[in-house]
Amino acid sequence: MKRRVMIGKKEFIILRTYTYNEGNYHMFVVPKSTWYHVECWGAQGNYGYNDSDDRFTKSNDPGYGGYVAGFIKLIKGEALYIYCGNGGLRETSRVTNENYNGGGQGHSMTGQGAGRYIYEGAGGGATDLRLLNDNDPLNVNSLKTRVMAAGAGGGGCEYYFIGHGGSAGGLQAYLGGYAKGIPASQVNGGSNSGNNLTNGNPGSLGKGGRYGYDGGSYSSGGGGGLYGGPSGGISGDAIQAGGGGSSYISGHPGCVKHEKYVFQETKMIDGSGYAWKDVRGGQERMPNPLGGLYDLGKGHVGPGYCRISIYQ
Repeated sequence: MKRRVMIGKKEFIILRTYTYNEGNYHMFVVPKSTWYHVECWGAQGNYGYNDSDDRFTKSNDPGYGGYVAGFIKLIKGEALYIYCGNGGLRETSRVTNENYNGGGQGHSMTGQGAGRYIYEGAGGGATDLRLLNDNDPLNVNSLKTRVMAAGAGGGGCEYYFIGHGGSAGGLQAYLGGYAKGIPASQVNGGSNSGNNLTNGNPGSLGKGGRYGYDGGSYSSGGGGGLYGGPSGGISGDAIQAGGGGSSYISGHPGCVKHEKYVFQETKMIDGSGYAWKDVRGGQERMPNPLGGLYDLGKGHVGPGYCRISIYQ
């Protein structure tokens, strides 16, 4: 359904708003040769959870999703494919399942001596715009045609209260609570280091790392993105949370340009609320796809979204 928003003497006409589609992509066929404004929000990671009385605490929180936007000239009849990631789940039956479009799998376990069941959340799935569709969102040939991608947050970790999942990037993302290593970037997935039991699993093109396992305990999953974040690592006294995935816009400073599709007047805000050019800048309030703006310093909550508008 179209919605009109007045911007001075011009109108911002929202043509489509897409969100997670039960494991399927969306197709947008360009109705008119003109300039379009495209916005994408990456999904939040899933929450960590335990079945004791406290259930969810702040330390269980996942990382927030990122936001990317820009103007692009499109030709009537062209087809673009939108993959909206899932995430932000709290249901115990679903929090560990890998999320659509790159959210790394979490895991469940029994808390030794704690008398409770523990769930380490999966990372959220990225939201992206690409030129080649495939039923598998992680098909490499399809992933390589992305012209815009909003990174997702890492999964929340519920064990020893080790902090929340890492938020999505920017050009570079954030590691999960207490993790050490290299965050997801424009050229590599994130990875952890310095843990004496396991460093978990690194992120890769489009996909967050699946849970880490040291033979007895599990960690939470990494978020999807241009490149995915790592799962949490595990050391003798701590289980870390998964890291976030990186974001990308063809035409944005610090991003590789596509040969044909290049955005102008781009905007990139990471899951911690920082605006990016070629480096991280100051905090800026992120638009909320459901209306208004998020609080300063807060990224996207819930599943991924994509919004396509005509500015005329």
